[in-house]
Amino acid sequence: MNFSGFSNKFCVSARCKEINERLGIHEVCGMVAPFWWPISLNYAKIKILGIYIVPSGCLLTSIWECAELIVSKIKHLKQLFQEVFEIDDPVLRRELLRNCIQYHQEIIRMTYEWNKATKKSLAQYSWLSPVVICFITSQMLKTYSIGAFVHLMGFGVTVFFLCHAGQEIEDQCYNIQDALADSRWYKSDKKLLKTVQIIIMRCQKRIFLECNFPGGAYNYNLMIIIYKTAYSYVTVITNTGA
Repeated sequence: MNFSGFSNKFCVSARCKEINERLGIHEVCGMVAPFWWPISLNYAKIKILGIYIVPSGCLLTSIWECAELIVSKIKHLKQLFQEVFEIDDPVLRRELLRNCIQYHQEIIRMTYEWNKATKKSLAQYSWLSPVVICFITSQMLKTYSIGAFVHLMGFGVTVFFLCHAGQEIEDQCYNIQDALADSRWYKSDKKLLKTVQIIIMRCQKRIFLECNFPGGAYNYNLMIIIYKTAYSYVTVITNTGA
């Protein structure tokens, strides 16, 4: 959601309250995303739940769902690769293998389009996460704050889920060659075996969730880099007494 959409929610908040009073309803006003709460949201700390947690949860779950969709397609592709070599008819086997290759190319295209659509937002998150985690942790070391703890857990969990989703995509893509190796590829002719070799070579080129950070992809390595960078920043701030 852009800034204009974010600010518009607060501009129409007063009108929303007037409608509630006039019609006797209890619509939640001033929220970035549709939100329901069983009690009145007059307290600022409770209102933060709707302003911060709901949009952040939508971002996290949307990325996670896209990753799971791609992983499910890759698992389906591996199953199809194994079923291809169970067929005795060489003509039908070659045709089904061609369909699997097209399916593989479609998965690669989907991942490319996904990276193209989310590259800027995820790149900002990868760069800002160490800084935000650092400042929140530094605040917690100085002053007890439940709000800071909630923010810290939110950023930490989001980084983990994003990196885990990217790592799962990489692993499943790389394991396509294992599905081919476990199949009855030896029943094929030499021409078809060359095609299998090309597929295995293509699996060496990883499919990943892209980000503009050292390493270039969301995976467990990036997660360690983010946490270690944040820890280094906290150490510097603590030692300098900032």
